[in-house]
Amino acid sequence: GPVLVNEIVTSNGSLLDEDGDSPDWFELINTGNQRVNLAGWGVSDDADMPFKWVFGGRTSLAPGEILLVYASGKDRLPSHTSFKLHAEGEELVLVDPQGQVADHVVFGAFPRDVSYGRLAHGAEAFVFFADPTPGQANDTAGVAAYLTMPAFSQAGGFYEAEFDLSITNSDPEAEIRYTLDGSEPHASALLYTEPIRISAPIPDRSRARVPTQQTDIARISTSPHFRSPEGEVFRGRVVRARAFKDNAVPSATATRSF
Repeated sequence: GPVLVNEIVTSNGSLLDEDGDSPDWFELINTGNQRVNLAGWGVSDDADMPFKWVFGGRTSLAPGEILLVYASGKDRLPSHTSFKLHAEGEELVLVDPQGQVADHVVFGAFPRDVSYGRLAHGAEAFVFFADPTPGQANDTAGVAAYLTMPAFSQAGGFYEAEFDLSITNSDPEAEIRYTLDGSEPHASALLYTEPIRISAPIPDRSRARVPTQQTDIARISTSPHFRSPEGEVFRGRVVRARAFKDNAVPSATATRSF
């Protein structure tokens, strides 16, 4: 049919609805050359219950028009469904008033604020978009895959002995970039090529009342009643890593403190 699912976000952290919430969302697009009245059309996350939520009588789509719908669970016309979408992946089915399937999209898990949508107007191929376009045409760069978050060989924490920290990714072709200063890793950050040597924590045995030019994190005042710590203060290291690859959405950032 001419009305299709155009774009889906299952973990929304940026687009706010009229209540100030950030629910899941999806788009419908009219790829035909006639206006379509959506009154009585059903949409659902369960193909066995296609009329889980039904569009009202005042909703229609002109040729080429895109409709933004929130999968919020608020069950409110004209644009809030009675169900939510699972970030782990599921299905989205659209049916006409007679129950004929207009579109059926099955999808897996994908990252927060990444969308899964049609590559072009009415195209069959779905891709991932690092820059979703709610209510607008999918005109940003789409890629065929997304990368999972890197994994560390050690859990975060303070260790008495030094060790080598390995970082891996489920895609052997992915490039891992990392930082050691707490900043977000970008494509130009340090390239991971071998395990990182993590030294044992270094105690700072200087006392609390020290010259102000010292800038240890432990002595940064965070309240009017701040008191510098007495005794040993152990300096930690924050390791952050992210995976990159051509034609793939970069992974989320993995962070560990040692």
